[in-house]
Amino acid sequence: MNERAKKITLLITFPIMGLGLIALLVFIFAEIFVFKAPDKYAYPLGSDVLGFAADWSAKIEVEYTTFWYEKPARSFNPESTAIIKISGPADGIFRFLIPQDAMVLAKAPSSEETFKDLHAFTTAISLPAGSVKILKFRYKLPAITSAYSLTLLPGGNKVMYKVKSTFPDSAVLSSKTFKVNKTELSFSGAPIGPELLKATLEYLDSPVTFTGGKIIAPNQIELNFKRQLSQIISTDGVDFSVADLNVKNGEITDRVFIGAIKVSGNSIFISTRGMTLQRGESYKITGNNIKDTNGNILEPNPLITTLTQPGGSF
Repeated sequence: MNERAKKITLLITFPIMGLGLIALLVFIFAEIFVFKAPDKYAYPLGSDVLGFAADWSAKIEVEYTTFWYEKPARSFNPESTAIIKISGPADGIFRFLIPQDAMVLAKAPSSEETFKDLHAFTTAISLPAGSVKILKFRYKLPAITSAYSLTLLPGGNKVMYKVKSTFPDSAVLSSKTFKVNKTELSFSGAPIGPELLKATLEYLDSPVTFTGGKIIAPNQIELNFKRQLSQIISTDGVDFSVADLNVKNGEITDRVFIGAIKVSGNSIFISTRGMTLQRGESYKITGNNIKDTNGNILEPNPLITTLTQPGGSF
């Protein structure tokens, strides 16, 4: 190759190499500094996630509330409700994304599918400007013990999230990303990328406390407590008694017998026999060995309280 040919080759090669180097630098910069939504969102079972995927942009507001129930083994089980407000104009396919392991309890009309490893509710939306559509979903997630994480995905839309998570009194909460108010976690904002919220939980052993009760109908008594109660409570009447204090009608004294006893959440429902309709009549209620789901016993034990038939109608 003569000298003139070498010069021409170099003149062609160097610009091409320079363009290649520039392209490589642009690619590296984009990978490092520019957010790109991944093809799949991989979350471990038990993590919470909310997100949206739509082929259009619309104003979306989400109220996400979660109530946590105390479970055995010092764990907490959540039941979540998402109320989604979509403001028009909007026209296209809309997907609301939640964890794959969620157990759906109720949903707005929509089909269900797997989308990017998440559980998706898919529906067609057509809204003119100025109109609004409300979608509501309710579901449960697996129990957690020591940590809770929630990832918020904007999905290409401007989404305003309002999150409130309420725990029982047995949970001690701490977080740098949620706002913490005693047993409540909250967050409000419109993240432009995935927003990861984390909280740690500590189970607090403490006695069960009685918060009140009432006679809800003749031979029907409701007792309420501050903790989730154990289902293993004597149902044969040995640990419970109801005695008529006979303070209203001197000639009528009920002999009350325990029938069925049912535990539901923080409450005990007692069905009796022998209670007659006497407005203002009072009864002494006694209950022994009432425990929460983790074995903490009521203090003071036994429970002794007085309940009165209401003066009006049941």
